[in-house]
Amino acid sequence: MHLQAEEEIANSRIFTERNLLDQLAKAIEWLNMAKFYEHTIEVYNLLIPMLQKRNEYVRLSKCYQELVTICKNLADPSMVS
Repeated sequence: MHLQAEEEIANSRIFTERNLLDQLAKAIEWLNMAKFYEHTIEVYNLLIPMLQKRNEYVRLSKCYQELVTICKNLADPSMVS
């Protein structure tokens, strides 16, 4: 029964690739605000291949720019809590 409910959610119109991309972007925003930079990178690892598949190069460019900032923050001990 539990599996059936999960399949229904995954096949619904509410659960779309676009919505997943938007939710991942929100997660990145919140993780970044909380200074959970390592976790933010992990979410980018999920998001980037999806953007590549969709040829969303503007969003990809923004992701890579944000990753540079995150990596600089991780390299700076005063930025990591």
